[in-house]
Amino acid sequence: NPTSPSGAEYFVTNESYAGFVQANYALSDTLKATGGFRYTKVTQDVDVRNTNALGCVVPIAVRPNPAVCSAPFSLSTKKPSYLVSIDWQATPDILLYAKTSSSFRGGGFNVRGGGAGGANPYLPFDPETATDYEIGFKGDLMDRTLRLNLAAYYTDYKDIQKSSLIVANNSIITVVNNAAKGSIYGGEAELTWQPTPEFTLNATGAWTHTKYSRFVEANGNDRSAEPFPVPEWQYSVSGKYAVPVGNGDLSLFAAWRWQDD
Repeated sequence: NPTSPSGAEYFVTNESYAGFVQANYALSDTLKATGGFRYTKVTQDVDVRNTNALGCVVPIAVRPNPAVCSAPFSLSTKKPSYLVSIDWQATPDILLYAKTSSSFRGGGFNVRGGGAGGANPYLPFDPETATDYEIGFKGDLMDRTLRLNLAAYYTDYKDIQKSSLIVANNSIITVVNNAAKGSIYGGEAELTWQPTPEFTLNATGAWTHTKYSRFVEANGNDRSAEPFPVPEWQYSVSGKYAVPVGNGDLSLFAAWRWQDD
């Protein structure tokens, strides 16, 4: 290829400013509410100076000075994040809770876009956001020899940033776009049993269901029917037996873990 080699040269500055406040309020002796709010401003500046064997590949249309191989871009994002939860201490040994939270990951620029041609190949991509809802149970049972934690959750995941390969001007380049939208939901359980001071048994289990409602790559490839790369089922069991020896303990430990495809 007469344009080889090519070089992606760029200079990036990322700045993030945020303010955060969180408060707990006792609605009663057993009921507590928590609220948190964060406001974030993210600024990203990039100066692209991409070249290949024939010279500068930055389009003249995006160069402030056509004689200089340089194209500056700037992207600013201002978004809130939040947390709201309520905890109920139903008994001294049982806690129930519900919460929701939301936050984001900043966007950016396709700094290698020079090979794609066009007036402005360095297109930005937007932030992605996740909003989560969760309910749970935490209990110490059987004279506190048994601890059981349960949780169920649902996550709404939007504007998911995905990287894909496209062919442009006989070159293969990587392009990031807000390709996907999906949901993640499931449940988790954790059990700890200590029938004697020496013996402790732990067991965990998790079920995760994932689904894209949309997943179209920058190259037009529709992957909406594919699952997230997350195992649907996961289990683990472990046990420990400890006996005093001198000034310390001698512990025997064994564990088994399994996860789905």
